[in-house]
Formats: sequence, C-alpha cells, structure tokens
Amino acid sequence: VMEASKDNITLGSTQAASYMFKFEGKEATLAPCTPVASWSDLSTKVSAMTSGSKTTYRITGDASNWMVSAPLTIPAGAEVTLCGDKNAPAVTVASGVSPFTLGANTVLNLENLTLGGTAEAKAANIIVPASATLSLKNTTMRYFGSSCGGAVHVNNGTLIADGATFANNSSSNWGGAIG
Repeated sequence: VMEASKDNITLGSTQAASYMFKFEGKEATLAPCTPVASWSDLSTKVSAMTSGSKTTYRITGDASNWMVSAPLTIPAGAEVTLCGDKNAPAVTVASGVSPFTLGANTVLNLENLTLGGTAEAKAANIIVPASATLSLKNTTMRYFGSSCGGAVHVNNGTLIADGATFANNSSSNWGGAIG
C-alpha cells in the first residue's frame, strides 16, 4: 500500500529490504530508514554496525534537544546516512567537539540537516581522512571552528557538497569553511 502527496510518500507495513515505485512517471527505489530519537540512540545503533554494512537513520522528534558531547565513530568499512527534515531545528555540537570520526573506507552521508555549534561555542571540524567520504546534501554546517578547515578538513579523503551551506565557520590557518 502506498499513499503519495506532493512532499511525502507513506508505505504500508510490508517488511522488505527496499521498495521500487513509480511516482509522476519516475521510477525510484526507497530503502527503509531506521528511526533515531537522540544522539545516544544513534551512537548505540552505529556502534553495532560492522564493516560492509550500510544503514540509513532518520531523526525523529525535536533534534534541538540533541547535544553532541562526543564524536560518533563510523566503523571502518561502514556507510551511514543520517537524514533530517529540512524544517527541523539544528543538531547542536558542544564547544570544541567534532560530531563525527571517520575511519578507513567509511562513508558518511548527511542529508537535510543543520549541524554545528553556537556563536559563542564553536564545534570542532569533521576530518575526512584518506579513503573516507563525507557527503553533504542540503545540509547546513554552521558555527564550526578549527585550525585547518573551519567545518570540514579534507585530509586526502573525498567531500561531496550538493546544496550544502557553510555559515559562520572559521579557521585560524586556512579554509574558513573547508580546508
């Protein structure tokens, strides 16, 4: 069972690895998302991932209540997608804390999120090491500060920015937004 409106598609309760559908003449595959209600919930679920696993997590509830006080480590060889709602409040990162740690052969996709510190307390940047990929789709990175790349430091890794916004970030050396 599928109901569609202009902005939302609601699928029935059938359990499947993914769904193929046609909407307004276009075919698409929709993989199921795992809901997460807090940073702690997300951390618990991601830490259980293994190399080769690929999971999409969707923020449920009010993300403005989330306070990131420790980096979330993406396991080596895993791919994590974290989706928000384009109208959702920002996920706040504590002063001097990087929200994510990427390892070898990891992929982190952030979609429809606003993420960062505050004007008074900037978050530390996300470092993208060799063989890691960070993808920012319709994501705002704000109030990050570091010595090498304000919001993102690409250290021989890959950064994909599609509709990304960088605002109020700073670096003491190079790359106020990206180094």
